[in-house]
Amino acid sequence: MSMENLIDREHEIQNLSDLVNSQSSTNKIIVLSGISGIGKSGIIEKFKMSKLISNDVITVKMNKSSVETIENLQYFNNIYKELEDFSIKNSSLVPTPTEYGIRNFGNLLRYVFYLLRSVLGLGDAEPLAEIGEESSIIRKKDYIIYLLNHSNIILNIDNIQNIDTQSFELLQFIIKNTKNKTFIFEYTLGEKEKTHFYNFYKELIDTGMTVKNFVVEKMDFSIAKSLAPKIIHLILM
Repeated sequence: MSMENLIDREHEIQNLSDLVNSQSSTNKIIVLSGISGIGKSGIIEKFKMSKLISNDVITVKMNKSSVETIENLQYFNNIYKELEDFSIKNSSLVPTPTEYGIRNFGNLLRYVFYLLRSVLGLGDAEPLAEIGEESSIIRKKDYIIYLLNHSNIILNIDNIQNIDTQSFELLQFIIKNTKNKTFIFEYTLGEKEKTHFYNFYKELIDTGMTVKNFVVEKMDFSIAKSLAPKIIHLILM
């Protein structure tokens, strides 16, 4: 590998694109792990601009704060907001949440039909929503699943290590209900015990999907020093 390729992270970007483009019978989850400031987000930005993939990479940016400062559903709501913004900018390609809602008005009519059947004793009512979930959460969750299943989007989530419990549960449901998708999760190491990463990784494996840990490492100091610009000594006449 040349020094130019190393400093541009081209080797990592090539490996990342190989993972994305590889064949899999399930969704692919790539955990981009590394310490703070190592260059995870930089790799993703170069990955987006590369010609190695044909996907739209949607990044959900999350401030690197402690899990205690993260509000409930903050990650989930940010995922929805980023996808909503994408749909508005690309309305000719994918439906916006409003358009999706109109299309699914038929589902409401279907629910009413089965409810009337139940009242008349002709059959069981068909549940419109999962027990315990608010309608706004269901609406957002269903839209996210629909959009991912009808687009070539790669969903990339920044600072996934701080995700709140309810957002993670919803994210797991989304992963299990989408097909042939790639998810990239940027995990900042060092802020929590190692057991947190292992538990997080295990829960991803438990989704039944293909999970890969892509470690971003520091550049060797001697190589970094050799790549630094040389000092030019000016001789004053």
